[in-house]
Amino acid sequence: MGLLQEIIESAADPSISVSDFLRRCKTLSYRLGNESFKIWVDRELGGYPAGIDLPAYRTGFRGIVLAQLSGPFGSGASNVPVPISLIPAGGWEDFEFRDGVGTLEALVEGSKADGASTVHYNIPVELFADIDIYEMHSTVRMWSQLSIHHVQGILDRVRTSAQTFALEIESEDPSAGDVAGAAAKIAGSRITQIFNTSIQASNVSMAQGNSGSVEQTIDVVVGDVESLMSRLEELGVALDDRSELRLALAEDAANGDTSEPGEKTRGWLSRMVWRSVSSAGRIAEASVAALVATSIAHYYGINS
Repeated sequence: MGLLQEIIESAADPSISVSDFLRRCKTLSYRLGNESFKIWVDRELGGYPAGIDLPAYRTGFRGIVLAQLSGPFGSGASNVPVPISLIPAGGWEDFEFRDGVGTLEALVEGSKADGASTVHYNIPVELFADIDIYEMHSTVRMWSQLSIHHVQGILDRVRTSAQTFALEIESEDPSAGDVAGAAAKIAGSRITQIFNTSIQASNVSMAQGNSGSVEQTIDVVVGDVESLMSRLEELGVALDDRSELRLALAEDAANGDTSEPGEKTRGWLSRMVWRSVSSAGRIAEASVAALVATSIAHYYGINS
């Protein structure tokens, strides 16, 4: 069995931990020589250091804040919801997860062993010392908690993203990564494009808000051709294609089309869409076409 096939089958085997699965992906990343995939695998295994932006699937979770109270004559209450009006803006209910997948797996397994359904962190006493929830009751302890299912969701996203990457590589070169030192038949730029669309685009460009809605966040400045070109390069769009789009945008602008795509730009985009349709529905091709269209929309100030 080849390395790609081993990775693909491992992704579907619940008995194989995400940590072990990613170590096989690490071997693939070195044999493919793709730095982006190497960095992603290393950070998922070892954790994301402070100061490094987290993928959207690891942040933006909103839990609930609870308290334990003590009252007169030995009275008290536990698991008391803290009113939102008492929580500082941008404060204690937000969760992000920087630890490697091994630590996250331990959290999930620990919760199963303890019969717990949440993860939590304690809020330092000096932060809530002056907060009065009930009259004549002091706050003994305060914490924020989140369903453990969110942690499981992070692990599932990591496994699925790497599996998608391996499937896309396999569709173009089934033997890629089998022999150390052997050059893959697939071009390095194509590997980067597959990474951007199967892992980077789905994990960084999509951010989940507190309401559960999904928003697209694209660093394209309205009317700024260079920011658009940089975004398309990040998505793996070839230099020749970017040059054609640059010319199409200029020709449309000369014809007065500056608030929406003109004939030339629409024609270029149609070719990109057709390319994704004619790719037999490959995930990477379809994803990049959609993200390119959204990037162009942002360039024109549409839905930005």
